[in-house]
Amino acid sequence: MPDPASTLATIIDTAKKLREVAKKVQDAEVRNLVADLNLQLADLKLELAASREELATAREEIIRLNETVATGKVKVDLRSKIERRGKLYYLKEPVAGYDEGPYCVACFDGDGKLVLVSKLASTFKDLASHMCPKCEATY
Repeated sequence: MPDPASTLATIIDTAKKLREVAKKVQDAEVRNLVADLNLQLADLKLELAASREELATAREEIIRLNETVATGKVKVDLRSKIERRGKLYYLKEPVAGYDEGPYCVACFDGDGKLVLVSKLASTFKDLASHMCPKCEATY
C-alpha cells in the first residue's frame, strides 16, 4: 500500500499541472473545477496532518501503558474492590498482587494503602484477634 503522504504529494503535483493547463484554457468552468480541487486538496492535507498527530499521540499512550504494565505500576481503584467484614477490610474480588485480606481499616482509610493485618496469638483473643504491623491498630 503506497504511503498516503507520497500519494497526496503526487495528487498535489498533478493539480498544479492541471492549474497551469487551466490558465491557458480560457474556460471558466475548468478554472472553477481546478479551484475546487485545490480547496479539497488543502482540506485533505489538514486532515492528514491531524491524523498523523492523533496517531503519534496514540502511539505515545500505548508506549506509556506498556511501560506501566511492564513495571507493575498499574494503579487500581481499590476503594470499589474492598468491603468491610466485621472490623476489617477484605477484597470482594481478586486483584493482581493483593491477598484477599484481612486489611487494616485505619491504614486504608487514612493513607489509602492496603496493609495486611497479622493474626495475634490466642493468648490475646480477649483483647483482639488481629494487629496491623504498620500502625499497630488492634482489631
